[in-house]
Amino acid sequence: MTATEAFTAVDAGAEIVKLFPGEMLTPSVVKALRAVLPPHIMCIPVGGIAADAEQMKKYQSAGANGFGLGSGLYQPGMSDEQLTLTAKSYITAWQSACDQMA
Repeated sequence: MTATEAFTAVDAGAEIVKLFPGEMLTPSVVKALRAVLPPHIMCIPVGGIAADAEQMKKYQSAGANGFGLGSGLYQPGMSDEQLTLTAKSYITAWQSACDQMA
C-alpha cells in the first residue's frame, strides 16, 4: 500500500505490484506510485473496484494495468448464470475504459 512496500517487492524481483485495498488507493495514489516505480512494473488495484467503466477509466488513466477481482465478482452461493453476468459486466466496463483511452 506504500511506495516503500512496492519497492521492496520490486527489489525482491516482482514485476507486478498488487495495490490493496484498491478502494482506499484512489487514482491519484496510483498515479503517484506510477511516477516513482519503474515503467515495466505492472500495478494492479485489488479490492473494492466496481464494474463501472468510468471508475476503471480513472484508474487506467492513472496507470493501472488491470484489476484483481474478488467479492465484487463472486459471492458464495451465486449461481453460474449470475457469475457469468457479473463477469461480463466487468469485461464490458474494462473494454469501455480501454476504448475511451484510445
